[in-house]
Amino acid sequence: MTGWGEYALALAVFIASHFLPCLGGRRGVALDPAQPGFAVNSRHPLFLALVFWAGAHLFPNGDLAMALFFGSFTLMALLAIPAFDASAR
Repeated sequence: MTGWGEYALALAVFIASHFLPCLGGRRGVALDPAQPGFAVNSRHPLFLALVFWAGAHLFPNGDLAMALFFGSFTLMALLAIPAFDASAR
């Protein structure tokens, strides 16, 4: 890779590595509503992870096929968040 794609990849890896503690909680400890952790930011962390992943792959790959592939993942995840919220009501 040459150009700005390397910097985009480094930024995506940096962001993803800081979300690793969000993958699982301590074993045997129930969720404390006073300290919800990452759940305070989003009720759908999987969809946000999909947006980050697809977005990180969308920009370095400049051809049309990759733009359609990763763009569809990004769009699906961004549309799924409000759809899941609406169905929960």
